Amino acid sequence: MKLNFSIRSKLILVVFSSLIFVGVGETYIVVNLRNSYNKLFELQKENTTVENVISESFLLFGNTSVTLDNVLIGVDDLESLRESEALFNAESLKLKILLDAFINGSESEAFKKVSGGLIYKEWLRNEDFRKFGKIPRLSNSHLQTVGEWSIYFGAYGRNADNIFSLERTIIRLGNKGEEAILSQEELKKEIFEAREHQMKIAELMKNLLGEQNVDFEKRSESVNTKLKNQIVAGGTLLNVLLLTISILALAVIFKEIVGPIADLSRVSREIASGKLKARGKESGNDEIGILTRNFNQMIESLARDQETLEARVEERTQDLKEETDKANSIINSTADGLFVIDREGKFVLVNPAAEKITKYKREELIAKKITVIKLLKGNRELKEEERPFSNVITTGKPFTVTVDDDYSLERADGVSIPITIDESPLSGNGVTGVVIAFRDVTIEKESKSIIEEEVKEKTAQLSASINSLSFGFILADNTGTIIMRNSSARLLIGEEIKGKKLSDVEKIVGAKIDLIKHAEASHRENRLIECDNCTIGQKIIHTYFTPVVSEATDLGTVILMEDITEKKVLDRARDEFFSIASHELRTPLTAIMGNTSLIEEYFSAKLKDKELKEMIDDVKESAERLIRIVDDFLNVSRLEMGKIEFKKENVDLKTLAQNVIKELGPQAAQKGIALEIESPKSEIPKAKADSARAEEVLINLVGNAIKYSDKGEIKIGFAPENGTVKVSVSDTGKGIAPENEKLLFHKFQQAGSSIYTRDTTQGTGLGLYISRLMVEGMGGKVWLEKTQVDKGSVFAFSLPVAAK
Repeated sequence: MKLNFSIRSKLILVVFSSLIFVGVGETYIVVNLRNSYNKLFELQKENTTVENVISESFLLFGNTSVTLDNVLIGVDDLESLRESEALFNAESLKLKILLDAFINGSESEAFKKVSGGLIYKEWLRNEDFRKFGKIPRLSNSHLQTVGEWSIYFGAYGRNADNIFSLERTIIRLGNKGEEAILSQEELKKEIFEAREHQMKIAELMKNLLGEQNVDFEKRSESVNTKLKNQIVAGGTLLNVLLLTISILALAVIFKEIVGPIADLSRVSREIASGKLKARGKESGNDEIGILTRNFNQMIESLARDQETLEARVEERTQDLKEETDKANSIINSTADGLFVIDREGKFVLVNPAAEKITKYKREELIAKKITVIKLLKGNRELKEEERPFSNVITTGKPFTVTVDDDYSLERADGVSIPITIDESPLSGNGVTGVVIAFRDVTIEKESKSIIEEEVKEKTAQLSASINSLSFGFILADNTGTIIMRNSSARLLIGEEIKGKKLSDVEKIVGAKIDLIKHAEASHRENRLIECDNCTIGQKIIHTYFTPVVSEATDLGTVILMEDITEKKVLDRARDEFFSIASHELRTPLTAIMGNTSLIEEYFSAKLKDKELKEMIDDVKESAERLIRIVDDFLNVSRLEMGKIEFKKENVDLKTLAQNVIKELGPQAAQKGIALEIESPKSEIPKAKADSARAEEVLINLVGNAIKYSDKGEIKIGFAPENGTVKVSVSDTGKGIAPENEKLLFHKFQQAGSSIYTRDTTQGTGLGLYISRLMVEGMGGKVWLEKTQVDKGSVFAFSLPVAAK
């Protein structure tokens, strides 16, 4: 059956067919547009992520630079330095994590395994990294730039570690001493290298950003080209279809679809060429209109991000410029001359101080060989291969020239000046150059010469003084080698000892003087050590050992030797005289005391004359006093000669104290002085001592307290102390002046107001000396615990605790 269509139906069919074909063509184009848009969107998202990461890296790198500058400018204590170092390390770790994410991709297995997984854990833990989302792995060309960036940042980190270490040293030394000066010089070198690495890192960051933009443009252009081809292909298909249907439908399609798409293609090309102000014409609410609006929004977002990134780059570039200006300012303001030369020995940098020292202008040196300036050692000019910079280039190790090395530089005016030099290699791909810091040391050298002359003169004076000493003088270094002795020491020892060890001297003088033992004791206890009874042959030598220390450094030992043989003989003769005299005096004195006692007892009725009775009393009192003095002399003689035997037993010192109070209580009461025993805070153990001698010591101390007190109270106290029993006697008497304390516990000495006159107590000055000998003979010690003029004193002695 044949169908007949009216003209209207045919037109409707044509129109309907046109609509169908238009729909098919539009669907084809829209699908391709959407796919291309998605690709562009993903590309733009990826580019934004990379730019954000680069921007964040700029920020972190800037933070490390600011932290380092703050250390160099204003940190002068260790606590602030530690805080700055911790901040620097934290920012550096974040930047290291971003670099690893760039190199591997943040979701790659390789990234998860970096540093044993520690970097990935830190990535997950730090909330600041989550804003980036997925960081894609960069292309190989980008990886090369990031790799160089990572290498230079590592070198920069090492510079920073060295700077923090040197700053600690400088703060600790307080900018004083040779070590501090060396640290400051080393700090300059590290700062210089750090600035170079900063500039290189900034350059690599900028290059990476430029490479990323170029890559983004190329990939965008690729998508746009593909989109254009698809549009052209789709447009051709539609044209063929529409030409077979109707010119009117073709016109409608061209007007409604192809035109906007062509416009989008034009905008894409302009964007690809860098014109981010280009926009598509928005029309209608169909897919093309929506696509155009979205495309325009994407371009606006991209333009805003580009402006923000450019602003950040400009800001960081300005910061780096300021840092560079600061570095240049430091270089230009330093008082030391500074050259930087390349590997061929040509000048690259000359600072103002170098111009001033050498008298050469910068323009005369830049790009010239360093050999244009003559360098001499002594009076000989050094060849190029002999110069320090050649050694640094060859070995890659720093080279230092001191004042003692006798180097000099010939200035442009022909004058030679002495200099010190510090040369350090510039490292890049091997040794790329040398930094040379030098200083005019004319004044230092002249000063050193003057000082050496003065030291030589003072040394001669000191040697003369030492040689004029009557004492033997020996100076040994910290190895025990004798480096100085005077003529008195030479005569005492009997032969030359300079250059010999102390052990050699011991062999010369025999085993009766232990030089090494006493020298070691003086260093161990850090005090003067005395040897009273050292002997060399028939000579008795009083020897002193004292350590020589400078700033906690052991330099050696000074030994002084005094020949006291004659003094000992005189002391022995005197002691024998006192002993004999005391024995001879005791017999008539005993007779005098006995007869006066008999007269008072049996002939008192016949003593009617008051004056005669007073005369007899005076005789008796004087005899008693003389017997006490004789007894003191005899006790001293027997104690010094070791002829007193101490009968040690378990002694209750508190009972002894009670006996002393009974004996001396009336004497104290006559002066209105209270005499009492303090209640001990804990149980007092018995002491191992001679009861009679211990009581005699206590009587002596309490008796002195009564003599030197006019009022108040005297207390006897007890306390266990480190395996001993401590007994203290405190009074409220006259006290002892500080300058007289050293007189205590010595023979014939009283610590009164004058060391030249006797006091009113009429003592012999032997009481404390006898007490000391007795206490030491029982294994204890006696001492003045404290005193204050007009307030009183506290004397104490201790005795060993008796075994239970």
